[in-house]
Amino acid sequence: EEVWEPVKSYRKVLSTEEDGSITVANVTFLENLYPLLNSGPDEYFPLLCPELVAARVKGLVAQEGAFPIGRGYNFWGDNPLHTAY
Repeated sequence: EEVWEPVKSYRKVLSTEEDGSITVANVTFLENLYPLLNSGPDEYFPLLCPELVAARVKGLVAQEGAFPIGRGYNFWGDNPLHTAY
């Protein structure tokens, strides 16, 4: 069975759903969302990913954190770019 890398999986799902119909639930580091948001057009959708996400995603739920006074481990990884967005 073929296993797809995360960006390809996200883009395929996002491209097939209706606008404003998706809630992304992230329960680990945000390291898969950063490359997704920086991905370009592909065989599934002709737009850059920020445009695709803006059209399809109605919300993002991310596990971790005690904002605005603290942070959880998932938001404190070794790469600050993973939480840039």
